[in-house]
Amino acid sequence: MRGSTPNLIKILKLALTGTKGPSACAGLALMIWIRMRSSASTLGSAPDWFRLVPTIGFFILGTAVLESVTTGSPPSLPVARPVRESTLGFMVASRSHELEIFWNRDAPQIAGAEKATLEISDGGVTEVVNLEPNDLHDGFVAYIPKTNDVGVRFEVSEHGATTTESARVVAVP
Repeated sequence: MRGSTPNLIKILKLALTGTKGPSACAGLALMIWIRMRSSASTLGSAPDWFRLVPTIGFFILGTAVLESVTTGSPPSLPVARPVRESTLGFMVASRSHELEIFWNRDAPQIAGAEKATLEISDGGVTEVVNLEPNDLHDGFVAYIPKTNDVGVRFEVSEHGATTTESARVVAVP
């Protein structure tokens, strides 16, 4: 009976490399181990089975945690919301390895825009992107940052009036 623990480790190693996923293989390994253990001891021996109950509980909990870690998607970062109400609907969302820059394409300033620019400052390098009317009507631009500190300035000119909004995204490395 003492020799069954190394057998369990061997069975788990084999099962976790299976093709049906860790949970299915780990469950199969547990069933095989229980059969091996029950054949090594007398059937119906209550003390042996009662000692096995906590082991099964911890095994199921560990399997559930392993599955959630291996199949879960990485959490996305929250959207940076403006402190005051934005007239352009401007906001920046940080996703896994990119920034999504949004604006309200139905805003009056954008509908009548003569000129629009995005000024992106990334690690001391500033890039100015002139937006065409088609770009403005899309309502967003994706940007892959080079550093963890990015400033975005959105400027729209309409009939001599200029509306500017900005955001800064700082991610922890």
